[in-house]
This record gives sequence, C-alpha cells and structure tokens, in this order.
Amino acid sequence: DRAWHPNVVRVHATGRWPDPVEGLPYFVMDCVEGLALHLWTEAVNPTFRQVAMVGGSVAMTLGVLHARGVLHRDLKPEHILIRAREQVPVLIDFGAGDQTGAATLTTTTLPPGTLHLRSPEAIRFQQRHWRQPELRYPYREADDLYALGVCLYRAVTGHYPFPPGQEPELLAVAITE
Repeated sequence: DRAWHPNVVRVHATGRWPDPVEGLPYFVMDCVEGLALHLWTEAVNPTFRQVAMVGGSVAMTLGVLHARGVLHRDLKPEHILIRAREQVPVLIDFGAGDQTGAATLTTTTLPPGTLHLRSPEAIRFQQRHWRQPELRYPYREADDLYALGVCLYRAVTGHYPFPPGQEPELLAVAITE
C-alpha cells in the first residue's frame, strides 16, 4: 500500500454493513490516542523545538508519501494527531487524498478541501478558470506543504494567517495577494 507509513493511521478493513452492496460504508482503523495539532499546542504548551520536530516529522512523512505518488489534499490541524505517549504526529483522514494512477472522483475545479488552507496557486487557478468547470487544478506536493506551513503557523501563533470566518472572496484575495 503506497500510503503505509508509521506516521499515517492504518486502515485495516473497509466494507459495507449490514449489506455488502447497499449497507453503510465503514472503515476499521488504528485508534490514535492523542490531540489534534492545534489542541496539542494549547494543552501541552510545547517548546518551539518540539513544534519544529513535529513539523519536520510531518514534512518527512509527506515526502515519503509524495515520492510514492500519494497526496493528502486536505491537510489541516485536525488531520495531524499527536500521539499522547510518544508525542509523534500521525496523519489521518485521506478522504480527499489522491494517488498517481487513481481514477478522479471529484467533479469540481479544485479538489475537496478547506479554503483558508489552500495555496495561492490553487486559488489563482480557480479564479482564472471558474468558467471552465471541466478543468481540474493539478494539485501538487507543494500544496500539501503549503497547508502544513499554515498548520504550523496556527500551532505556533494560536491563529491562522488568514481568518477562516472571513468572506470567501476576501479570503481568496488575502491568500493570493
């Protein structure tokens, strides 16, 4: 499995219950006991070095995944859990993820994601091509790394560089400018 890594939550089984065709979808995954990145920084008050180590570990994990053609595409503080015992980050929720060779399931210009964590390049693409709904933004490794930078900014400062509650049009301008 291309997404296997010690710092990525493991999926052990998937299926539908109670009927294998029409039942509700389910996933059986590892239980990760820990807090989301932003809650961890608030609860533990880690040193800057500890936050940098966590950030470096996530970046290295993304590097391994990217080399295998796997993109997260919705990285946010809630998707980075810090294991309580070892203080090691674990990436979760690859629901919007993509991998080389996989069929495209999204029908929008941008993949599913969170606006205040989108890269300026992604927003500019959407602004340029909003009248061409058949075009798809070529999400790249740099987009995951940009989102990681925003997550770390939030972890260190306690707030996002651009307010998530801002009007989408104003937020897009703030990010791109």
